[in-house]
Amino acid sequence: MIQTAACLVIGDEVLNGKIVDTNSPWFAKFCFSLGLDLKRVEVIPDDEGDIVEAVRRMSGRYDIVVTSGGIGPTHDDITYPSIAKAYAISLNMKSKFLEKPNLLQV
Repeated sequence: MIQTAACLVIGDEVLNGKIVDTNSPWFAKFCFSLGLDLKRVEVIPDDEGDIVEAVRRMSGRYDIVVTSGGIGPTHDDITYPSIAKAYAISLNMKSKFLEKPNLLQV
């Protein structure tokens, strides 16, 4: 049974103040509406090592971990391969998702 949740916000632009994270407050309300206990919201840079470490740590501690940000058409968007590395699985993206990354968003 899923009881605890965490939100991992990924992006240098959040850390340097270029954009404001509005997803984690929405996710907090969503968790509350479902009766889930949101235990952590963490912001990390677009760095493979940081993403791998945070995904491993948080997924080992919380029932569900949602990521926000870190996905887009820029050179530093390494979220998908970093998450795959955290779980030691291969990444096999379908071309339609690579062409339209917003299809993967909820």
